[in-house]
Amino acid sequence: LRQIADSGRTVIATIHQPSSAVFDMFDDLLLLQKGGQVVFHGELGTESSHLVKYFETCSGTKIDRGENPANWMLKVLGAKDENDFSEVYNESDECETVAQKLTDAKEQRDASKEVKFATEFAAPKVVRRMELSKRLNLIYWRSPAYNLVRILISAMIGTILGAVFVDNRRPDEMSETEITSVLATIFISFIITGVLSITSVLPVMLEIRDVFYRHQAAGMVNYTALALGLGVAEKWFIVLSSTAFCVMFISLSGIYGQFGSSVAFWGFFTLNIAIYSYFGQAFTCLVQGMGTAQILASVFIGLNNFFSGYIVRPQFMEGLFQFTFWITPGHYVYEGMVASIFTGDNRTVHASLHSEFADYLNCTALELATDDCKGSVEDFVTMFFGNNFPLGENRTTLDAIVLFIILIVSRILTWWALKKFRYTS
Repeated sequence: LRQIADSGRTVIATIHQPSSAVFDMFDDLLLLQKGGQVVFHGELGTESSHLVKYFETCSGTKIDRGENPANWMLKVLGAKDENDFSEVYNESDECETVAQKLTDAKEQRDASKEVKFATEFAAPKVVRRMELSKRLNLIYWRSPAYNLVRILISAMIGTILGAVFVDNRRPDEMSETEITSVLATIFISFIITGVLSITSVLPVMLEIRDVFYRHQAAGMVNYTALALGLGVAEKWFIVLSSTAFCVMFISLSGIYGQFGSSVAFWGFFTLNIAIYSYFGQAFTCLVQGMGTAQILASVFIGLNNFFSGYIVRPQFMEGLFQFTFWITPGHYVYEGMVASIFTGDNRTVHASLHSEFADYLNCTALELATDDCKGSVEDFVTMFFGNNFPLGENRTTLDAIVLFIILIVSRILTWWALKKFRYTS
């Protein structure tokens, strides 16, 4: 800072009780007492000689040899003294001198020294936004407690859930219980990783948000640039977390069919993590404290738990619950994942006695008794969800479009909240 000042630029610094070496680097001092009243404003002098002389004259207190002038002046101000140092300063020659200097500077302005710039900022808007994105990317890479941990946990969850099916990977024939357990595991997989994503992003986003408020007040960062930068920085770790989970889960469980179906499964899983993460950012920006953001996150988690289509199947939702089914992101995630894996799956599922699947297949008592009541995996999935999870490429495309729209809504909410609200911790 001293070198910058020596180059001809003005440096203003707020400092409290500096060392004598640092204090000697300053040219001038503006000293305020409680209440914001000026008690000294002027040149410090060599080794603070001017400041020391002024306060020794005002207070009658001498500085000890080797004592730090910065500490000494505060001790003088804090002493029980009848002097009102602000009034003393206002009536002093130092105050008159500063006032005269300010008047001269206004009246005798040198136009050649005036600093002018063609634009408000040194770089174009696009460059500034790119630089902020780079900065946020760097911050994320330097946050292993947040990013490395969630990637490792995603891989661990995928390993644990996939290992359930290691002994019976992709059998040609299944019972109703077996295929139901596969559907349940897929449901659990995106719920657990979603909860992990939204709960871990809240404290990180709260810290970034509070720093942003300070930077924005200083004119350094724009809300649009931050909203875009957050989306870019977060997406790489979302993709890595999703990939870590899907590689372990798909390979161990054997639920894969064709390569395209596995890619589609990964795509929907990635969208799920992204939606949870980005809504976590939005909730943090929309409300003041962590507690309220956690409540909103809990509501979001609850909606996805109950109305994605497994705990309460679509055919059993009536009235208002039908509405929640159609607005819940988890519905489209689950439907997309199920359709990606089981569309065209002609493996055999044996119906149980008196089951819904047996009724769906119109099996006779003889067929049930001889275990000849059977249908395909695709038939079972269609029956299980009451034909509310249509299988096929058209449906997965529609699910993907809806999820992208929900993703955009979450980003708009974050942008709008950063623009409108200024919370203080």
